[in-house]
Amino acid sequence: MANISPTLREALDAYIEENFIPQENLPSEHAEHDHESPSNGIVKGDATEPSAGQHSSETRHSLDMLIRQIGASFHETLFRQIDRSGLTDVDVYKRAHIDRRFFSKLKNNPACHPKKKTVLAFAIALKLNLEDTIDLLQRAGYAFSPSEKRDIIVKFCIENEIYPIQKINGILYEYGEAVLGS
Repeated sequence: MANISPTLREALDAYIEENFIPQENLPSEHAEHDHESPSNGIVKGDATEPSAGQHSSETRHSLDMLIRQIGASFHETLFRQIDRSGLTDVDVYKRAHIDRRFFSKLKNNPACHPKKKTVLAFAIALKLNLEDTIDLLQRAGYAFSPSEKRDIIVKFCIENEIYPIQKINGILYEYGEAVLGS
């Protein structure tokens, strides 16, 4: 793995310091689901939730509308991005350090669900910007986490247009993080 230049290390350390939130400093899951009531502080749950007998066709209609609004899947989005890139499938899976057999499985099985590090490797291989990377992650059911140093490092690399996966993996390795690929 390649060494990180002192300038890059300094910039990355500052970025991590600014963006990394250790797991223990994240709000608890319970705090996220509490609702504030203007009259008496915090109230668990939703007071306006209908009772079992109140569920109606309106609820089903709303759910049907939400389901119809579902956008493209991860699979559709990934292969649309590959088509837009002008790269061949071989170029993409090699750039991403993805095994050919896994790529074939992913291409032929839309229900195949890759790991987060694989999704990130595809984003790097395709040189996606931050917005498109976030979209691809979300469509696979993932997100950048402020408590994952690997995510902070990858985000830094994307924002600074550092795309060679060998360089990114070298940085991840030097910071003691898992590398991208399969």
